[in-house]
Amino acid sequence: MKIHREPKQDIQSLRALCSYLDFILVTPWYDFNKNTAYKPTMKKIYGCFFIAAKLTWWSFTIKYSIETYDRYRNSLLSQKLGFILIVSTATIQCFLTIITSTFCGIKHWKTLFTNVEIFDSRINIREKMKMTPSKQLIRSSIFQQAISLVLCLYVLYVSVVMLRTPLWKSLCLTMPLELLSEMWTLLLMNVINDVIKRRYQILNIKLVEVLRGVKVVQELENVVECYQILAETVEAFNRIFSYPMLLFIFQSGVQLIHCLNFRFVNSATGGPTYYLTYLSNVFCLFVGSVCLLLSSRNSFLHQVCL
Repeated sequence: MKIHREPKQDIQSLRALCSYLDFILVTPWYDFNKNTAYKPTMKKIYGCFFIAAKLTWWSFTIKYSIETYDRYRNSLLSQKLGFILIVSTATIQCFLTIITSTFCGIKHWKTLFTNVEIFDSRINIREKMKMTPSKQLIRSSIFQQAISLVLCLYVLYVSVVMLRTPLWKSLCLTMPLELLSEMWTLLLMNVINDVIKRRYQILNIKLVEVLRGVKVVQELENVVECYQILAETVEAFNRIFSYPMLLFIFQSGVQLIHCLNFRFVNSATGGPTYYLTYLSNVFCLFVGSVCLLLSSRNSFLHQVCL
C-alpha cells in the first residue's frame, strides 16, 4: 500500500536515523519512498567486505599480540572465563547485526516501516497532537551516546597511553566499535518503541471517542483494524530485535560480574604494580556496563509490554 501523506516528524526522525545506521549495517539499506530494498546486491557485497575486514583484523591482532596472550595465560580461571564470554558475546552481537541487516531480507523491516504509515493514514491525528520525538527520549539518547563515547575514548586512552599498546591493536582488543554498534542498536530500539507507544496512546484516545459517538459500529471496525496493524508492527519488532536484546542483557551482566571479580582477585593476590590503572579502567567499564544494562532493561520492558 503506497502512502501519499507526508510522514510525521517522529517517522522522519526514524528515517534519518536509519539512513545514518545504514552505513554501519545496523539497519538494512531501505528505500522509504518505494518501500523496497535499496541496491540489495551492493549491500551484500558491502556486508561481506565488512565481515571479512573485521575477521582479518581480529585474527591478525590476536596472532601478533604476545603481551595480551601472556596476560591472559597468567590470569585466573574466572578471569579467563569472563574475558572469553565478553569478547565472544560482543563479537556474536556485531556479526548477528550485520548478517541480519544484510542477508536476511527486509520482510519484517518493511512491515515495521510501512505499517506505521498505514496507521497514520487511517487515523485522523489532530494537529495539536505534534508527533515529535519526546524530550525524555532525546535526553536519554544523548546521554547514552555520550556515555558510550566517553567510555570508548577512556578505554583507548588507558590502552594506548598507559599500557603502551599500539592504536591498531587497542581498537580491536578494547572493542570500541562493537560497543558503539550496540549503543546505536539500543538507540534505534528506543526510537521505534517511542513511535509505537505514541500510536497506541492515540488509538486508545480514539477508541474512547468512538464509544461516545453515534456511528459506533463503523468507526469501531476501523479502530480494531488499526489495533491489528500495530500488533503486526510489534510482532515484526520482536522478530528483529529479540535475539540482540537477550545478548545485550547477557553481556551487560557478564561485564558487571567480571568487573567485580577483578576487584576480589586483586584484593586476594595483592594486585600488580599498575593496580590503580587497571582499577580505574575496570571502574569505567563498570559504569558503562550499568548504563548499558539499564538501557537494555528499558528497551526490553517496552518490548515485553508491547
